[in-house]
Amino acid sequence: MIIDLVAVLPLIDDAYRAFVRNRPCCGCGVEPAGDAHHRISDRFAAMRVTDYHTMPLCRSCHERLHADWRLWEEMHGPQWRHVAQTLTEAIRLGVLAVNAKLARVV
Repeated sequence: MIIDLVAVLPLIDDAYRAFVRNRPCCGCGVEPAGDAHHRISDRFAAMRVTDYHTMPLCRSCHERLHADWRLWEEMHGPQWRHVAQTLTEAIRLGVLAVNAKLARVV
């Protein structure tokens, strides 16, 4: 799939979520993780974020993160870092790419 990564990202992308669910869990490494967790924080916890702000988690790690995301981050690192690593892997594997014709030059 090719998407303009500098444009406003859509909220929903079923194909990208499927990619994320099939990656190893960011918490324990089980493959495939099975869940695509949308990052949360205390400031924006009630807001739905784009599917591109997801990271792979197994059901057990996903439940632990939602029970106490601060503790989970102390043990595994910040969610934003896992989201960035997932996006980087998607780009490296060609799942996501910048479409130079659509991308805006800044």
